[in-house]
Amino acid sequence: MIKRLICLSIAIFIASAFIFSESPDMIKQTIASMDNTETVQFTAFILIQGGLEKKTIVPNFAYRQLKSYPLKVREFLKNIQYSGYSKADFKLKAEEIVATMTDKSKKNAVLVAKAVCDYINLSITASPELAISGLTQADCYATPLNVINIGKGNLIEKNRLAVQLLRYFDIPARMAYWSDHYVVQYFLKPLETEKISQAWHIMDFTNQYDKLEGKIEPVSWHAVTAKELYNVNWKGETISLDITKVKNTHMEITEGEALALFTNLERGNVYAMEDNPTLTRYYLLKEITYSMNIPKSLNKLVIELILPFNETQPFKTLKYYVKIYGNAKAICKRTHTMINPPNRGIVYTLPVEFEFLDAGKVKQ
Repeated sequence: MIKRLICLSIAIFIASAFIFSESPDMIKQTIASMDNTETVQFTAFILIQGGLEKKTIVPNFAYRQLKSYPLKVREFLKNIQYSGYSKADFKLKAEEIVATMTDKSKKNAVLVAKAVCDYINLSITASPELAISGLTQADCYATPLNVINIGKGNLIEKNRLAVQLLRYFDIPARMAYWSDHYVVQYFLKPLETEKISQAWHIMDFTNQYDKLEGKIEPVSWHAVTAKELYNVNWKGETISLDITKVKNTHMEITEGEALALFTNLERGNVYAMEDNPTLTRYYLLKEITYSMNIPKSLNKLVIELILPFNETQPFKTLKYYVKIYGNAKAICKRTHTMINPPNRGIVYTLPVEFEFLDAGKVKQ
């Protein structure tokens, strides 16, 4: 109940332009004035065929010129939704980040990307990862310029800011999802003399990626257009949604055994498999539990889950199943795919329709 009410209070702060206000009095006033939502939990079970890949090697120098990039990555230099980075204020802030760099260093995309990462790590304080209400997922977060002005932001807001800054400096960038959290991918085209392939690199503000060596899990998905993309998407109703638990079970079994296990799970049977994260090739059973705050009067709601699918690496969804708890039911609709040639990658989405059987009395 407390968590739900705090989420509502934060939503009111956004509407009032006092994003991330930490005033106890304001929270108390909002809690006292509003209590019109119910909390519902559901779990998405996903069976993935997976494998590890080598980490990309960051070059010493990379071009920062539009003409140097392949056509297929120039898409990720376009303005993003909610960016507003044509504003003079944002330009002024962005230029401050590289103000102390030499002209030679400013031409190097590797050093500029590092400057952006260092700026966000040092200057943007982490905000609590609260589930904030919004009419869409994007509405739940502060704009990049607001994050700069306030000096704080949660993980998604830091990633949003990084994407906008990198694109401002003519470095292709996009949101991606890796190891159960959001990251930024940015593209580097090195000098031919370095004999390093051009590639997308990961910028991770949790620092998990930098600690790993050797082979790693590929990104689960990445945006295929310049528009922002989120792991869960909705529109038409003001709700909040939060991941409360993720369980990963890496299994060294055959595809037939993996499919049989998942079928039993759909029938309500309990599986007994231990996680083995050291495998380089595996079948992965992922269980993601969500907590969703909805209006008490809501009868139906459709949300869209992005399923793991990386066509350039061995990482793809085989089967899925959604289980909702309480007086409601979940119906998985036909999946959709989104591509954007000549860019590589597929966004594989699952629309889920939730029906609340007794609106106003939905239970957790």
